[in-house]
Amino acid sequence: MVFADSRSSPLKRLAAATKQERDDEIPTRVAISSAARSFASHSALAEKCHDGLSPRNDRYSWGNGNRRSTDMTTAGSSDVQQNSPQNRRTRRAWPRYALFAVIVVVLAVFYSSGLARYFRWESLRANLDVWQSQVAQHFVAALAVLFVVYTAVTALSLPAAAAMTLVAGALFGRVWGTAVVSLASTLGATLAFLGSRYLFRDWLQSRYPDRLRAINEGIERDGAYYLFMLRLVPLVPFFLINLGMGLTPITVWTYALTSWIGMLAGTFLYVNAGTAIAAIDSPREVLSPTVLLSLAALGIVPIVIRKFFQWRPRSPES
Repeated sequence: MVFADSRSSPLKRLAAATKQERDDEIPTRVAISSAARSFASHSALAEKCHDGLSPRNDRYSWGNGNRRSTDMTTAGSSDVQQNSPQNRRTRRAWPRYALFAVIVVVLAVFYSSGLARYFRWESLRANLDVWQSQVAQHFVAALAVLFVVYTAVTALSLPAAAAMTLVAGALFGRVWGTAVVSLASTLGATLAFLGSRYLFRDWLQSRYPDRLRAINEGIERDGAYYLFMLRLVPLVPFFLINLGMGLTPITVWTYALTSWIGMLAGTFLYVNAGTAIAAIDSPREVLSPTVLLSLAALGIVPIVIRKFFQWRPRSPES
């Protein structure tokens, strides 16, 4: 027994020492665990404050986050309003208003500043000698100036095209005069056509769809033939043709090509008459009743041919 007690005593002391060490480690672990939880809590608080949360009375309430959410909601509603159909129509309409205002201002300046008198027949004829000397010295530059001015006059529908065509014949002769006037008049007419289509076509077609349906169908079917007749017979003012055709569904290329071919005969007549400009007192003298009837007959021929082929009964199938 004495031997057993002597052996068990060291073991008891070792067990007691081990228990004491464990007991000493428990507060340390508790402290470390508490510090870790405190650090995690402060880290979460810092992240929430960074994201827009503000601590108040030991509870978290939305601060900047609410403002951000409100700002995003306001921005979204603003984008929706800006992309609404009414705003889109308004944005599309502003360029039309601007173009229309520019045209009105140019026309007002042209007539109010006295520039219109330089395009009258009397003024053009009075300055013919000076221009002939300039053309002799600067032929290519004079052709370019005539092309630009004639295109602008036609595009703006100014009443000076007939007189300028006679002057072109007097200055450049039949070949060059016909070439430059033909190209310039076609380009100017196409620009006027496009301007009318851009400014007024959508509005007119949406306002009177039923009334214009038959006209649109006729233009789509026979528009080129009617345009050719109108161009060949100068009874309807050309500026009305330019503006009116812009409101129809005729294509730009069909309009430009048909206008060029249809105006070619009349252009040559005026240019040819301009070579004898001294004997002309007014541009109206160029188109005598006989000439007008001849042009009318020439313009009606394509329509008659087309109507004939449309009317001709088809042979029955065997």
